[in-house]
Amino acid sequence: MDTNIPLTVLYDKRCVLCRRLRKWLEQQPKYVEMKFIEAASKEACYRFPDVDHNRTLTELTVISDNGWVYKGEKAWVICLWALQEYREWAVTLSSPELFPLAQRMIMWVSSNRFKISKLLG
Repeated sequence: MDTNIPLTVLYDKRCVLCRRLRKWLEQQPKYVEMKFIEAASKEACYRFPDVDHNRTLTELTVISDNGWVYKGEKAWVICLWALQEYREWAVTLSSPELFPLAQRMIMWVSSNRFKISKLLG
């Protein structure tokens, strides 16, 4: 992936955890610019007509300006990859040995995000 190509992150604004993660991502030093758009919003539907917008409400989706679409666990890894302090983690988590574990962990967090959000307030 070209490190000069910005990423657009579609996030679920209804989810407290998702909003907190967006804020955290915004505050991190980056190698790659990240833009944030509410999942399934008019702007998201207009800019990305070929994306399944109902699915973006349940699965993190990241789109590069060259059209590459990352969903779920791959989207989480690409977000980490874009950050200066977490790129090594992204490389490690995407290794064949650890990616299955990362997938299970991310799937668990994703499927329990509203429960986690309630705990966060």
